[in-house]
Amino acid sequence: MEKKDKKGRSVVNLFDIALILVALALGGLLYYVNRQAGTPGQDVPVISAKKTTVRYTVEVSSLTEDVADQFKAGDALIDVVKKYILGTVESVEKGPSRRLVTDFEREEQVLAEEPDRYTLLLTVTADAVLEERNITVDGGYVIRIGKSIQGKVPGCVFNGTVVAVERVEK
Repeated sequence: MEKKDKKGRSVVNLFDIALILVALALGGLLYYVNRQAGTPGQDVPVISAKKTTVRYTVEVSSLTEDVADQFKAGDALIDVVKKYILGTVESVEKGPSRRLVTDFEREEQVLAEEPDRYTLLLTVTADAVLEERNITVDGGYVIRIGKSIQGKVPGCVFNGTVVAVERVEK
């Protein structure tokens, strides 16, 4: 793109100047767009600034019996990664663990029980702030259906999925 003249100096041509101007214009546009974004959380209006109580259900699958027995009502549920308080376990429902397996005779996927494995449904109660798109529990953790939770209760660490969320009317 650049050429050298007879004395060895670089000569900038018109194409180089146009390329530099386009790059500066794109940089300025990106800066302007980012400045217009405002403060974080500004685009998510709060529906209710006061706290409300929510009850959500976490499914924990494929646990052995001794691990499943570690979960008790009244235990505090804490996020393992950032140590957020997720609420208090209100109840624990224990059932058989099921997973998809292939039935080669019928050529389809079917649910089959895993021997010596259990699935728990933990009902958790927490104070929260309701926003347009998020439910943020008291500890600062955002709860959504389908969200994976890496949590702990006294004596056990687990990986579960939020399967239901409801607002508790007092």
